[in-house]
Amino acid sequence: MSPLIYLAVALAASNHACVVAMTNKARVQSIDSAKLPEAFHIARYAMATWVVGEAQPVLDLINER
Repeated sequence: MSPLIYLAVALAASNHACVVAMTNKARVQSIDSAKLPEAFHIARYAMATWVVGEAQPVLDLINER
């Protein structure tokens, strides 16, 4: 699997040690710098999706009212 995916997961999980490890792996594998922002986009999408999933009780309350 691409180090960018692993980097995105580490970012979304807020795991600093993994972010450092996956950044180093991207460096060793000479991942193009222009590709690195993709990890941010993937992590942001994952975080946004997580928030919506966790919001179900709030959405239920809104629908009750």
